[in-house]
Amino acid sequence: MLNKNHQYSQHASKALLSAFVITSVLVVMSVIVMIILKTWWPIVVIGVIVAGWFIFNALRKTVMLYDLTDKMNIVVANNDWLAFKKNYPNQVVANGKKE
Repeated sequence: MLNKNHQYSQHASKALLSAFVITSVLVVMSVIVMIILKTWWPIVVIGVIVAGWFIFNALRKTVMLYDLTDKMNIVVANNDWLAFKKNYPNQVVANGKKE
């Protein structure tokens, strides 16, 4: 599906954006609780949240890309994207780029 003559940029899907927002809110809430209660245990919660975020990203099966050549969004297998980035680094532009 990925064409070595096209340029691609990685974009966040709605599910990924939702997970990021939820993670961010939980971290901020944990920091607030830590400040209010003057206790250390929310640091453990923050560690678990951050670890969960990395696991979530590592286990994703698909990734959303924007094909700058055809001007359209596509969804490809994460493994295919990682291999493409390694084999054709000049065809990969900055994340989020649409032009």
